[in-house]
Amino acid sequence: MKKILLVAVLAILASCENITTKNNAPEDIEFAKELATKFYEELSNKDTIKISSYLDKSIAKEELGKLVKKNLQDYGEIIKVDINKTQTSSITKNDVNETKYSMEILTIYQKGKTLDEISFTKDNNKEITLNSYLVHEVIE
Repeated sequence: MKKILLVAVLAILASCENITTKNNAPEDIEFAKELATKFYEELSNKDTIKISSYLDKSIAKEELGKLVKKNLQDYGEIIKVDINKTQTSSITKNDVNETKYSMEILTIYQKGKTLDEISFTKDNNKEITLNSYLVHEVIE
């Protein structure tokens, strides 16, 4: 009976998950801003090779190149980038961490301004993935 109870207690302890969440931690906010700055510098330099390294492997690199080229034709060169809003969420589950970074960015181009949204994910392996890059609206 004691052995069954001991095995049951050990099974319960082994199945417990340790989950920790953090929202908008200062170090995550700072990293998000660095990530956005780097991303837009690479966009300004038209460095689609570096940017494509962030993409999920299921997304064709050519699609990113087309998007960068279209933005350049429609809006011109990037003059300035202002990060309006940053949100982060970090979840650690049994020593496996994933952090999501979402930013709203005002991008000033030669031909106008856009309100962009970008989001990234970083996992334990330090791999960073670009989840979205959206131009929501053109501001005159």
